[in-house]
Amino acid sequence: MSNFEGSTTHWHFLDIQPVLYPRVEGENRHQALADGLEKWALRCRQSFLDNVRRLTQYAKSGPPWGDPEEQDFVEVCFSDSELLPHFVNVCRNVEWLDWIQQRGLLRNLFNPEATLSNCDGLIAWWMTRHLLADNTPRLLRLIQELGPDRLNPAFCHQIHSTLAFLKHEKGVSDVFPTWVVVLLAQPSNRLPRQSWARLLAACEVEGALPLACTLFERATELNVVINKHWSFAKESSSQVPPVKFDVKLDHEAAYHLDQAWKLVLQPNLPKLAPHLEQIVTQRIMQANAILRVVDRAGDGYDPLSIGRSSIEPHPQDEFPDDFEYLIDVARDIVASYQTHSPHRAEAIIWSWLERDVTLLRRLAIHALARQPTLTQEQIIHECLERKLLFDQSVRTEVYFLLRQMYASLGAEERELLFQAIEAGPDEDQSRERDDEDKQWMIFKLIGWIAQGDPSCPLAKSKFAAQQSAHPKWGLSEHPDLLMWTSGFGFVAPGAGLDFEATLNKPAQEFLQLIGTAPPSGRFEERRDNLCSALPSLMSKNIDWAVDCQRAACEMGIQDDDVWQYICMGWRDVKPSEGQWSQIVAVINNPAAPAPFFLRLPDTLEAWAKRKEDGVPQSLLAETDDVALMCWQKALREDPVSSEATKDWLSKAINHPGGSYAEYLLLRLDAIRKSCDAKIDGIPEPIRGALVEIIHGGSGSGEMGRVIIAAQVRWLHAIDPGFANAEVMPLFDWCADAKRAEQCWHGFLDWGHWSPPIIEKLLPGFTETVRRLASHEEEDSERMGERVAGHLAALCLWRGSDPAAHDWLLCCIRTMAVENRRSFVVLPSKLDKSQCCSGGLLMGWVA
Repeated sequence: MSNFEGSTTHWHFLDIQPVLYPRVEGENRHQALADGLEKWALRCRQSFLDNVRRLTQYAKSGPPWGDPEEQDFVEVCFSDSELLPHFVNVCRNVEWLDWIQQRGLLRNLFNPEATLSNCDGLIAWWMTRHLLADNTPRLLRLIQELGPDRLNPAFCHQIHSTLAFLKHEKGVSDVFPTWVVVLLAQPSNRLPRQSWARLLAACEVEGALPLACTLFERATELNVVINKHWSFAKESSSQVPPVKFDVKLDHEAAYHLDQAWKLVLQPNLPKLAPHLEQIVTQRIMQANAILRVVDRAGDGYDPLSIGRSSIEPHPQDEFPDDFEYLIDVARDIVASYQTHSPHRAEAIIWSWLERDVTLLRRLAIHALARQPTLTQEQIIHECLERKLLFDQSVRTEVYFLLRQMYASLGAEERELLFQAIEAGPDEDQSRERDDEDKQWMIFKLIGWIAQGDPSCPLAKSKFAAQQSAHPKWGLSEHPDLLMWTSGFGFVAPGAGLDFEATLNKPAQEFLQLIGTAPPSGRFEERRDNLCSALPSLMSKNIDWAVDCQRAACEMGIQDDDVWQYICMGWRDVKPSEGQWSQIVAVINNPAAPAPFFLRLPDTLEAWAKRKEDGVPQSLLAETDDVALMCWQKALREDPVSSEATKDWLSKAINHPGGSYAEYLLLRLDAIRKSCDAKIDGIPEPIRGALVEIIHGGSGSGEMGRVIIAAQVRWLHAIDPGFANAEVMPLFDWCADAKRAEQCWHGFLDWGHWSPPIIEKLLPGFTETVRRLASHEEEDSERMGERVAGHLAALCLWRGSDPAAHDWLLCCIRTMAVENRRSFVVLPSKLDKSQCCSGGLLMGWVA
């Protein structure tokens, strides 16, 4: 700065050290500094939308090659994660690629170790979504220059996403194989197995089939998992906990591998089988080798084989392990060869049988049962020579083979087979087995054959002899499986109960049975099971249901669980009009216990919501009397819960007090719709009932108020005087903070604005925004989203420029940053045709 008279001390308070130089006449040699500061100030004054408009113009027209100032502006935008999305969404000009490359903005995309910023990710997205289809040659040249095998994993993911999800779009399908090759040029760990599997499933695209096997190989790379070993033995504190090694396919890839099989591999199996068979065999052998090294496989034991009940599809394998995908693929490959190239199938069978891998041997025996180049006699002789009959590691497939073969065998082969069976297992197969175990193995195998061909006299006589020798033995449900589990499922309410017999007896007897039933023990006899049968019993027989209600009242039952299920039964019944009169008469009983009236409002609410099979018009007045009785007998005095909640509306919906309030509002709506003449205000007795809820001090009163407050706009439209006098004060934080919190929760979730209620509720709404921003209220994040929506709606409803009002600026200043963003976006989603100032608001936001 130039010399001047006076102190420069005040600059030091701003941490600025003035540099003095003499003032000279003529040209200002520092004019560029002044110009720069002026443009800097102009830049600072520009709004976000100004920058968006400027940037999108460049995105469409091309890079500013000659103007340093404009280049600087664009470079700054490319480092702004909020501005850059507007550029990449509209830019289709490939000239930008050179501009971006020259400034080093692609550096991280070609660094496998780099962590991409949001802006890097946006550039990658732009290149793959907008340039990949039509500018592949230019992109490939760029990749060749910057490193063909150095693509960042996140960049690879973007390429994969475009290929997998947009494979059928024009342009993408044409370059699909080329870009898959680019990805295959990268090390396999640049993409997770799930992504390789997704690309494999997309190879139905024309020209991509030759890449399927390579993608299959990458998608099925094995995962070695280290788990804690589970054991019944108690471990000492000084022991190092043992671990267990498992070999799996990637679980996340399972769905896409299944889709790839259905869409790509299976339809083209004759072409792909030679390569797939090698990969699958290699994978199974790799898994076995890994488990052998860590002592989890060997000597006839193979955990991968034990996990699969049967090579043939079987109900016991309904929930397969991920690794079993390879078993299915291997089985189907051989089956395909048996159709198209049977001699190749035979070669694979002999190769797998020679392997010391249980899973491959099981696959070979399963295929052997259907091998077209071999006769049944040859197959049986092969089994006998290889001593497979009592080899427990392959038992399931041997039993399968015998079931398939036996009926076609001649008499000589059948005799030979039974001789081998009756000879029993050899020394190696019977090691560590006593004589009874050996006889049991013979018994099962003969029984299995006889069971499979009951018309064979030889098999029948052989099994009869076995049964005579072992009269206490019998075949299990699955003698062919090494292990099996019985079925499971959900137990129906009242399981084990004879419904017909129960309905033929007085309901009082069943209620007495519930009263004496134990809380634990056999499920069929437990109290909770018997109680849960009440709704089904009541719906099956209305007369029995009426008798049950009457008997429960006469017995003076006070148990809440019994009344809960009785009321559930009333809620679900579908009686005729004549039966409705019986039901309403029996529940209209002032002498009924309080627990009944505490549970009944939920039933009444459900009845009021029915559009068909509801309470007849002639009985509605009596039903209203029953509802009012619920308040008098139970709801008016039920205690206030001290339990805090983050969502008062959800609590109210599921509370008897909330159900009671909803019933009253539903009846009010029905009364207004059914009357030909216009009704002024809210009629009695509903008005009086609503007033009692509003001023009630019980827990039901609290919950009912939440429901009423949520409908303040509707109530004001029906009866402005009632709404102003009774409902509006509920939202006042100064009068009662807890009550206001509850009511604002209800309104923010369910409520809507209208001009007559805005000015009265606005102070309370402003205070609600403040409390949420300061985290004085529970669940501030979720409710903050609701506040943003209501604030946007308020701006649209108010007839004047909202920016001119202090309440709006105050609310925005106190809102959390994420809720401010929601507020800016929401006005565009609202129905502005019903509001007064949509154009004003959008102009103000802009």
